[in-house]
Amino acid sequence: LAAFLPTLPRLRLSDLWPSNVTMDRDRWAAALGVTAFALWYSRRVRAPKVRAPTGDDAESRQTQRIVEDCPQLRKMYYPFPLDFPNLNTFLSYFWRPLYIWAPTPARHQLVVAEDGGTLALVWFEGPSTREDAPLVVLCPGNLGGWFAPYLRRVIYMCRARGFRAVVFVRRGADGNDLSTPKPQLYTDISDFELVMSEIQQQFPRAPLLGAGFSLGGNYLARYCGILGREGRRCPFTSCICVANPFTLLRTSFYLEDYAPFASFCLHTDCKLMVWRNRDMLRRRVDIPALMRTKSYRDLCEQLHCVVHGVDDLDALLRESSCAEVLEFIKVPTLFVNSADDPIVHPTMIPHHEFGRNGNPNLVLAVTKTGGHHAYMGLNPFTPSYMDRLVLEWFESALQHAAPPKGQLEEELGPEMMETQGPSGAAAAAGSVGV
Repeated sequence: LAAFLPTLPRLRLSDLWPSNVTMDRDRWAAALGVTAFALWYSRRVRAPKVRAPTGDDAESRQTQRIVEDCPQLRKMYYPFPLDFPNLNTFLSYFWRPLYIWAPTPARHQLVVAEDGGTLALVWFEGPSTREDAPLVVLCPGNLGGWFAPYLRRVIYMCRARGFRAVVFVRRGADGNDLSTPKPQLYTDISDFELVMSEIQQQFPRAPLLGAGFSLGGNYLARYCGILGREGRRCPFTSCICVANPFTLLRTSFYLEDYAPFASFCLHTDCKLMVWRNRDMLRRRVDIPALMRTKSYRDLCEQLHCVVHGVDDLDALLRESSCAEVLEFIKVPTLFVNSADDPIVHPTMIPHHEFGRNGNPNLVLAVTKTGGHHAYMGLNPFTPSYMDRLVLEWFESALQHAAPPKGQLEEELGPEMMETQGPSGAAAAAGSVGV
């Protein structure tokens, strides 16, 4: 270096480049552009930051074994080259339907609630799916259904592994028109309890797995948390929530102030639902006033607050959030969020519920990029990072998580449950293939 540095002021391009090779200005600009893009892209290729329990109790050790057997949580995520938060999210909505055809449902089932409201279950299974095959309950996002682009690959991969999948369609979503002037309210889990009871009656021996996306993830986590808070058994063996907003109140303000495009899309989607069910809703609400609303919060205030008789929208959104019941979840649950999510800002994630002092059943994985449950990869024709992670987590949970108590008693009998206890019975159940 001491001999080379003094020559730098007199260094010419011809000293570094052979005289018989020329490079014009455009080629130099292209080479510099490619180099700058490669450096920028390399900074975005990262493995997710995982916060897992570190305790030595039985629940922590079980969750740790599931995480260790899920290599996708340690792999690098190579995002799509055009990796900008909004672009990644909305490209996935328009790109995936071009090459992933909507899967063909095996059957549609309507479930009628006590108040006359109509819920729908859309079933997907292969011709040789066993009765006791793992059953994945999919909860799509706001007003989403089985045709949602982010569900298509997951459904195909479930069927390829011999799993059975069912999509829960809420009131007014996915063409499931309202039969009563009462749209879905996220504070009320009675609809999901009715649906889960119906699923368990049809397949009592199948281990249940839950996957929720966006608002569907919030709804699923809240369901599991409320069951744990009330001391009731959760029917799921394990769950995964992708792009969970956690706190709907803060999310509603964030959409208006910092994510106007996402707020516009969400608001428009809700307006279309209102207009599609205008004949039913006009009994309770003013349809022209709803269609004139300028924001998602205004629409919720004139729709949900009026229909359900709630005066304070902030209190309704606070009660609808899953953040208040995360500590009561009793089954291994993975939460996957992206740091560049255009809808769910990283500051909305309750980090204190995960890790050393958090719930031993919860795991948080935060990727640097990925958008809002988009996770398009370097090759957009292959399964995305999210698709592979969902299936890997379920397979690992089926291998390491203890089956529900009712299933253990059915397989092993009450005598073994009394002599060996739940943990010993679970170990014995692993040897007989529960």
